[in-house]
Amino acid sequence: GCLMTIQSVYKKRPAEEGYFLLSSGISKKYGEIELFLRATNILNASYEEIADVPTSPRWFGAGIRMKM
Repeated sequence: GCLMTIQSVYKKRPAEEGYFLLSSGISKKYGEIELFLRATNILNASYEEIADVPTSPRWFGAGIRMKM
């Protein structure tokens, strides 16, 4: 079968506006090969983990993982 993950977090620092992050992924194994799709910051939240350093916007990725 497929493996699906969903991760959500709400962060708020004192005297700052809070933000909600949502990420998800799905993967499927075919023997020694795994295909996957991932998405981070799905809601495209604007925030800074470090002051004055903006983080990445929404991101989508796909890949193949093989055991050798």
